Amino acid sequence: KNNGTSNSITTADTPPSAEEAARQPPKIRHFFPATGKSRRGAELSLGPVIGPLLHRCPGVYIQGLYCVDGMGNVVFERKLSSAAVRAAEDLVAEFEVSIVGYDGDDLYT
Repeated sequence: KNNGTSNSITTADTPPSAEEAARQPPKIRHFFPATGKSRRGAELSLGPVIGPLLHRCPGVYIQGLYCVDGMGNVVFERKLSSAAVRAAEDLVAEFEVSIVGYDGDDLYT
């Protein structure tokens, strides 16, 4: 604490760290992510305190193509048709480019 003799601030004056906050019971009552990212991408972007919560709550990922309940069960998933995958593969071969694809939480390049 500042005893008036200096302008220093001690750890007693600072808020708890993220690690301490993570050890305390969550104060968030409801959390439902809806994002264009994969669940793993969303988890990483939300950081170490909030990100891990994504595996304990329902969510909508990859522009609504991958939806899970609070237990992590997939309740809706829309994948590309075989014809669409073939068309993408043809484009890769013709233009010699790379593409990125998702299958649930898995990312393929």
